Formats: sequence, structure tokens, C-alpha cells
Amino acid sequence: MATITPIHSGLGGAIGCDYQVSRNRLVFVEYSGKLSAIDLATGAYHVLGTGYHEPEDVKLSADGSFAYVTERGGTLARVEMAHPDRTAPTTHVISAGMTAPQQIALDHDRLHAYVVEYASPGRLFRIDLATPGFPRTIVASGLHNAVGVAVSRDLSYAYVSEQTPGQVVEITLSTGHRNVIATGLVGPFF
Repeated sequence: MATITPIHSGLGGAIGCDYQVSRNRLVFVEYSGKLSAIDLATGAYHVLGTGYHEPEDVKLSADGSFAYVTERGGTLARVEMAHPDRTAPTTHVISAGMTAPQQIALDHDRLHAYVVEYASPGRLFRIDLATPGFPRTIVASGLHNAVGVAVSRDLSYAYVSEQTPGQVVEITLSTGHRNVIATGLVGPFF
């Protein structure tokens, strides 16, 4: 059986995270409005930036120079890690008008972000991070309380956890076709 060892406590609702290999640290958002990190070698905790509005997830660009943060109010922000406060002039909302966006999956090769919505209409979006205006495409809709999203290595499928009805669906990214692959789960968050 695995041993669980806490590395830090007293966080303000730590939620979405990404592992930064080059710095051996866990970068995460705290629902209280912070972008934070824990050095996994030392356990040192650092607040990197503040001023976020109910952040849900964070993913880092391949080179670690940017972070992408979803905020429950409907936005995806691109944050320059050299100046990671929400109010910094280098922080930009690149997509707005989503309904309670949750987790993010990044396609580093094609520079796309995949984002799921928790609330109705429950969409899975593909956001083009390389094109001016950051066009957004609806890949699928009608998801139920979607929280988690992961994308297959070959970029053919997205795997989305739906808290209600407690299942994981596989979505074909080229067509939006849905296939339920796991049921009977209790509030999946992945």
C-alpha cells in the first residue's frame, strides 16, 4: 500500500495543477485567487501571482514561459510567468463567455487548448492559441457537469469526466462522436 506524505497544508483551495519538469515543481491554482507553486525537492511553497477570480485549472506552455488559467466566471487567461499577477499588463483573457470552464488540456504541437464547461450547455472547446483572436471551436456539447479533460497522445480523442452521471466519455476530436467508457463513478474529478 502506498504511503501518503503531505508536502504542504493550509492552502486556499488548491485545485488544478501542472508539473513543471524543468524546475521540479508543482504549479497550481488556489480557488482563493492565487497561482502558486511547491518545489518538490524542498517542499517550499511560493505564491507566484494573485488576483485570479475563482481559478479552476492551470497548464504551462511547453517552455514554461506562459500559464493558461481557467476562471469559473467564464474565462481562459494567458499569464506570462515572469509577471504572473492577474492584473499584470502581460496577462490577457484569450477566451471569454464560457460557462464555468474547468480543466485544460494543452496540445503543445498544434498550440491548441481543450477546455470543458461544468455547467450547461456543457461544451468541450478547442481554442487556437497560435492564431490572432484565439478562435474557439465547439468539439462537443451536452456534457453533464464536466470537470476533467485529457487528450490522447495521438490527439485523436479527449477523455472527459462528467460528475453527473458519474462517468468518463471518450470524444473523437475530429467528429465530436461520444462513447461512454466508464460508468458508476462517484463525482469523478480527474
